[in-house]
Amino acid sequence: MVYELKAVSAEILYKDRKRIKPGICLEYNYSQNPLLVKTFASPEEAMEELGKRKTTIVYTRKYFLVIEYYVEESEYDEEGDWISGGDIWGYSEFDADAIALLNSANM
Repeated sequence: MVYELKAVSAEILYKDRKRIKPGICLEYNYSQNPLLVKTFASPEEAMEELGKRKTTIVYTRKYFLVIEYYVEESEYDEEGDWISGGDIWGYSEFDADAIALLNSANM
C-alpha cells in the first residue's frame, strides 16, 4: 500500500457555492484528473504533509475555482499497475482567505 498526496481542482458554479466543503472537487467534478504531488509509505507521513497544505478558492464572477489536496490509499503491482485503493484518508483544510470569501459569498 502507498499513500498518495494529490491535488485537484473544480469550477463550482456560483449557484452551488453552499455545497463547497472538504472533498467538493471530487464530488463536483466526476471527470477530474488529479495531480500526484508525492507518494508516502505510511499514512502518518502522508497526513503530516497534507496538514501543511491548504485548500484555496478564487472567485471569478461566474464560479469559484477550488483547489484542494487529499490523501488517497492505493496499491500497485510490481509493474506499477493499479490493483486497488481509492480510500480517501483526508482533505486539506480551507485557508483563512477561502473561509472569508465563502462567508461573504453566502450572505
